[in-house]
Amino acid sequence: MKSTYKERLNQTPVSNGKWTGERGESTFISDSPEVKPYFNEAGVQGVKYKNAVPDLSPFSKAEFEITGMSSSRTSNFSKADELLAKQWSTPEKQWTKAEVAKWRTQNKYTWHELNDGKTIQLIPSSINSKFGHLGGVSEVK
Repeated sequence: MKSTYKERLNQTPVSNGKWTGERGESTFISDSPEVKPYFNEAGVQGVKYKNAVPDLSPFSKAEFEITGMSSSRTSNFSKADELLAKQWSTPEKQWTKAEVAKWRTQNKYTWHELNDGKTIQLIPSSINSKFGHLGGVSEVK
């Protein structure tokens, strides 16, 4: 990671919930009713952070390594949408990256770029926004 611990910690939540231990090194339990259904579905109480980086994998519906992650979310999302279109395609239905992008918008999902600068996960938009983090785009700038 190119970022410093302080830079990552500064992006972690400070309100609208509570930490089970040290901020950035424990689980953050959000007070937001918007995220509760996702917690229940994933069987978790909150989001675990280690080294001030959240583990959003319990909420992930897809995960890929993309080649050439950049500071352009548009480019990263386009690459991930294309990979997911291939994964979702069947002989009966061929998905396009545009259809995946439309599905994401309609179902309130987004791509979360991980701090490793290559992995991207499909997660609920509310999870991505409620659990502050310095993500992969910041690491590749």
